[in-house]
Amino acid sequence: MESGQGLQVYERQRDLLQMELKTKTNLLCSTISSSGRLVAASDVEGPKLFSLVHSESGVQVRRVRGFPPENFVPEYSESRGATQMRFTSDEAKVAIATVDGFVSIVDISEWQQGVFTTVRRHCQHRNTKDEVEADAGCSDVLTHPGEAKNIVAAVADMRTITSMAVSSSGKFVATSDSAGYVAVVGIDNKGATVLPPLAPRKQQQEWPTSLEFVTGDQLVLPTNLNHVFVWDAVKRSFTKWSRAFGATNIPRTYSRMMSCVAGVAVNPAEPDCIYTFATNHITRIDLTLAPGSQSAVLNIHKRKQIEQDIIAKVVEEKERETSERLSEQSQYKRKRKQSVSESARMDVDDAASDVASVVSEAASVRSQGKDWEGTIVARLREAGINVAEPHNFRMTERYQNLMHASFVDANTMVVLERPWID
Repeated sequence: MESGQGLQVYERQRDLLQMELKTKTNLLCSTISSSGRLVAASDVEGPKLFSLVHSESGVQVRRVRGFPPENFVPEYSESRGATQMRFTSDEAKVAIATVDGFVSIVDISEWQQGVFTTVRRHCQHRNTKDEVEADAGCSDVLTHPGEAKNIVAAVADMRTITSMAVSSSGKFVATSDSAGYVAVVGIDNKGATVLPPLAPRKQQQEWPTSLEFVTGDQLVLPTNLNHVFVWDAVKRSFTKWSRAFGATNIPRTYSRMMSCVAGVAVNPAEPDCIYTFATNHITRIDLTLAPGSQSAVLNIHKRKQIEQDIIAKVVEEKERETSERLSEQSQYKRKRKQSVSESARMDVDDAASDVASVVSEAASVRSQGKDWEGTIVARLREAGINVAEPHNFRMTERYQNLMHASFVDANTMVVLERPWID
């Protein structure tokens, strides 16, 4: 399949399940496990866990009692509601980000027996004065994050955890809050890292719009300025690619998009690539290649059209030049043949001249391909397509407003578009 090839739209399929929860308030978040056996959802009062049993008659839903454990938030917490939840890939644990800013890791490996254990609570997103006093004895934060970030606790605002991602290895969970802070914490240990500011020297505030782990426990952070950062959770530092290109060398077509990146998809068949999607585009980014020229044409369909137009125009020009040159040579030969007063030596010279002309034309034909290639390459470069550089940040915009995109298998992506009328 070629890059940019159009695909048929699948017909609407039958819904497998529609759940209507009996809650007093609106749902804040929900998540489903990788196998589809468990679903978790939360309103302001707290999260709930459900098991799904697939049978010939359909899907049966059962509420799992005993979840969450009472101590998944401290006794002094004002709310038990969750803003973000994610299962680990082995479905042994679930990470819960609470309204009060705690990140709790709960062991659910014995959910069938109704046994749940709070492994630990992380407090990296709690910064207000009251929180400093309440969390003074927090066992997994040696120095309160409000002090570690040089924030005056008395004036720090309460923050809401807005994004969460769990690594496929099950070792790390990453969270970001409404103030732009990002924390990466260990699921099976007390290790925790608060990432440095994404734009330390800029006046304009920058924060992540999505979080996604890729191969090797690397966290991808697209931002509101359409920059792309990659954090190595094991080494606790930004990757070499991120330091070189994340904020300074992103192509202008991408960074100046009106819509921010809403999510990141990872193709199992391309471990070094990510697919970022926004309302109006999907862009493939190779994290082993430089972004290329900042003025490069990124849209694969536009690039293809420009290439075809330039090649067709150059071929037309070269063919016209060749035709005109052959016509001039033909006219010159006819004039020579019409001269009957030439000497025998002149006839010999004419024959030699004709042979030299044929040889010259043959050489011209042999070099014609190289001349055409050079002209085409030069004109493509002027149009923003440098064939000497790899085409990174491959973009397609042939979608209605995008709601979501993700890979369900190697080289198999599902894209959800918002209808024009919904």
